[in-house]
Amino acid sequence: MDVLATKFHSECPGVFGLLARLFGEDGALALALDYERVSQHDGNYEPAVIREEGVSHNPRIGRVLSIVIQDGGVRERDSIRSAMYACAPRVTPPEELEPLGSEVRNLLSTESVANTIQLALELDFIRHLHMTTYSTEDRQKLLNERARSTLLPQLGKGSPALFQKVAHAITLQQRRLELDNMVSE
Repeated sequence: MDVLATKFHSECPGVFGLLARLFGEDGALALALDYERVSQHDGNYEPAVIREEGVSHNPRIGRVLSIVIQDGGVRERDSIRSAMYACAPRVTPPEELEPLGSEVRNLLSTESVANTIQLALELDFIRHLHMTTYSTEDRQKLLNERARSTLLPQLGKGSPALFQKVAHAITLQQRRLELDNMVSE
């Protein structure tokens, strides 16, 4: 394995294994360049998230890919690559991915895969909201915005099961916030 493939494999072993099962080891290795490019452009950056030192975690790109593949049912290589690039929307994806990449960045696509990718990004954000430095009020505001969003149900038409996971994650985070509010009183 070359250095890029080793990094991808070591940082996201579960996703690498999943990709190897889908596309063979050579296919998974080929995605290492995309992973590195997205990683270098803050694809794994999680603003305001605090992690305990020494505790292992899956990088954001790996988590999003896992959601897209396992929960969203996406199996096409270019769609999976697009999900990677959606983690760092400021980086320009390779030319062959640009149409889907633009749709993901616009967040208003009717494309099923683009919708699935956006739902995966939302689900990952919501699941990790409790780990942020945001105040309880700010977390509540962010959850309320998502709960009232007209965009999420639109996106959910392409992946109803993933939409249900997003809705469930919102409910769980709201319960957590209620407990946090009770403790702080």
